Amino acid sequence: MNLKKWLFKIEKILYPSNMKIVGSCLKCGICCQKLLIIHNGEIIKSLESFLKIRDIDPFYKNIIPLGLDSEGYYRFTCRYYKENLCIIYKNRPQICQHYPSVNMFKYGGTLFPTCGYKIHARRSFQYILNINKGKEL
Repeated sequence: MNLKKWLFKIEKILYPSNMKIVGSCLKCGICCQKLLIIHNGEIIKSLESFLKIRDIDPFYKNIIPLGLDSEGYYRFTCRYYKENLCIIYKNRPQICQHYPSVNMFKYGGTLFPTCGYKIHARRSFQYILNINKGKEL
């Protein structure tokens, strides 16, 4: 195995996704106002589904259903988002502390245009193809 391929395998262990998040929060609050909820690997697409998980997990008692968006996803807002601020910012849930997560893109999540974060590939698609074919770069 050549050195580049070996290093690429190590990189895949350290960074299982080829995607990385860059940028910083602009405090626009859109992520708190138009939430997508993923539960057991599925995006919640109905109020009925949400009500079932809300009864099981107390975290969801802080989430307010809004309705379907133009793409057919059910959107939610956070009870703690008031006047363009998170009123529990220092004690916000871990899911909020780690937003945005690369995992959200696996389920069709996107970043809003006003968000200061962007998603970028760690390596180009061509680079990954060449490494997997064993070509020297």
